[in-house]
Amino acid sequence: TGKTYACRYLCGKLPKTTRIMVTGSALTQVGALFSLARLLQPTLLILEDVDLIFAAREINLYSTALGDMLDQMDGLRPFEDVGVILTTNAIDRLEAAIKDRPGRVSQCIYMGPPNRKLRHRYLERYLRDYDTSNLALDTLVEQADGASQAFLKEWVHRSVQISSERMDDDNQMLDLRDEDFTTAMDEMKSFVEGSASQIIGFFPTK
Repeated sequence: TGKTYACRYLCGKLPKTTRIMVTGSALTQVGALFSLARLLQPTLLILEDVDLIFAAREINLYSTALGDMLDQMDGLRPFEDVGVILTTNAIDRLEAAIKDRPGRVSQCIYMGPPNRKLRHRYLERYLRDYDTSNLALDTLVEQADGASQAFLKEWVHRSVQISSERMDDDNQMLDLRDEDFTTAMDEMKSFVEGSASQIIGFFPTK
């Protein structure tokens, strides 16, 4: 729903701060990550999809990394200028000692599907390199009600592909049309129904 996008925005707003973004197997190197953050402070340490490594103890395959994470979160001192952001798509899977114990996570922010204004800004951003003179952007924004940021990005990508199929000349200008987006939307949702639509980043509002 835009968690990574928001984190990159924060990084862009902190030019004098060391920004470290970590995901995947690198999350298991907790001690090294916090040591690096302390060495290069002021530091913003962003750990993405933390439920993959720091899941609840009864289902956790990385208990050593989980223990290191708890120690590091408790070990930060007031004089150490290190901020930590954790992102997850499944907070219910996250170890309770991280998400529920006071003092470890000071603020929890839920990011749902973008509202109308934000969808408009996302589409403008993704369409900035294309001719949109034949597009009814406000209509597209309405059609995308319930779409995540990731869905919007893929929607534009597929629409551009569909539009390019009409081109006969390499020098011909790409002609984006509303029907390209309609076709792309239908393709993306064609095999997904009900709650399963959330898997592709579409959260029906009706």
